[in-house]
Amino acid sequence: MNILLCGEGVTDVGERGEYDVKLGDYIWTEGSIPVIIRRIIQEHAATENNNGNIHFICYTVADIAREFRPKHIAGQRKRFANGKKIDNTAFQHFEGHTAVAAGLIRRAKSDGKTFDIVGMFKDTDRETGASNTPHEAQKKHESTKREILKGFEAEEVPLEKCFVAIPIRILENWLLSDSAAIATVNKRGSTPNITEYPHPETLWGKEEPGTNHPKILLAKELKKCKCGNQSHVEKCLVIVEHANLDRYKKKCPSFSEFYSDLMQAVQSYLSNS
Repeated sequence: MNILLCGEGVTDVGERGEYDVKLGDYIWTEGSIPVIIRRIIQEHAATENNNGNIHFICYTVADIAREFRPKHIAGQRKRFANGKKIDNTAFQHFEGHTAVAAGLIRRAKSDGKTFDIVGMFKDTDRETGASNTPHEAQKKHESTKREILKGFEAEEVPLEKCFVAIPIRILENWLLSDSAAIATVNKRGSTPNITEYPHPETLWGKEEPGTNHPKILLAKELKKCKCGNQSHVEKCLVIVEHANLDRYKKKCPSFSEFYSDLMQAVQSYLSNS
């Protein structure tokens, strides 16, 4: 199964490494989201008598920025009649998350990549102002998802083959869902006492010490662990590799939604393979 995936950076989708001559492509170092997706699909694939082989085709938003330009058809020009511009769908242009989603498909096609299902990870909101209420975050979550799916659909990708992973806030809200998984980052000594967060998706605040911002809280919990010189990305990978995903689904409605969307896309692929 080939999965086309876009994310925001190294922690979520990963990063491009060195070029492998034998592979004929760059080696991609995975972030947390590919690990989570693989775990979900492999558990499901086992029930479908499928071997669960999964290959990711990954891009970051920065990778596909050049694809945000309007599409043009050779020889066509914008025309005007009686001083009014005639609408020309060849110049169709998208903005925001729709542009990113459409650009992902265009970039994959221009690179000659083929895929079975396509997905995107996007934090709902990075702003930390006091006016950023849970209600506003939920509305932003819903509108972001609609915009992403609109971009996929505009590039003629069937929606049943698409999924989106959008936390109500950010990735760290999901990671705070399983205290036992956070504790597995610890490599020496007794198991640390990690705080249990019953409703991790409600956590928010300014990104500064002493607040309930998820990044601040996760960093606070990770300080309890003795983990040597591991980077933040490596610690996050340990967490998602050991996470109880049922706990993620129970505590985070947005994760449960992502899980369902992914399973729908996988089922669509398996039904036609």
